[in-house]
Amino acid sequence: MQAAIHWSVKIKKSVPGVWYKFSVCNAMISLVTHVPENVIAFRATGTVSAADFKDILIPAVAQHVKEHEELNYVLLIDTELTDFTIGSWIQNLTLGIEQLKHWRKAAIICDLKSVKVFTDIIFKVMPGEFKVFEHSHYQQALAWASS
Repeated sequence: MQAAIHWSVKIKKSVPGVWYKFSVCNAMISLVTHVPENVIAFRATGTVSAADFKDILIPAVAQHVKEHEELNYVLLIDTELTDFTIGSWIQNLTLGIEQLKHWRKAAIICDLKSVKVFTDIIFKVMPGEFKVFEHSHYQQALAWASS
């Protein structure tokens, strides 16, 4: 069995001295850099677990909201939806509830029609705007989320 390699990554938008730790060989959600300052973006690959949300995404989103007081969120899905564990879906729901009053815009980048249908139905009850973009419209998604 391969041992997990742990290291710290300083997130660009973090408060000085705040570090996030994650396991390199297990983390399937990564922070996307080179995005507009008022946007926080993530990329999901491989099997996404609850730990990915708890250890990486949720703390980074909380820090972003603390700094910007609103949430402009981008999730680039580069994996099958079946690769999201049940625990990750629960953590995703937790994120939505915890940051309910801060949601401004969320761009989900995925080529699956089912994601668009799900987003159109579920996020009618959420505050803020939610929109699905195809991978070929990545830059448009970033621009929309930041505007």
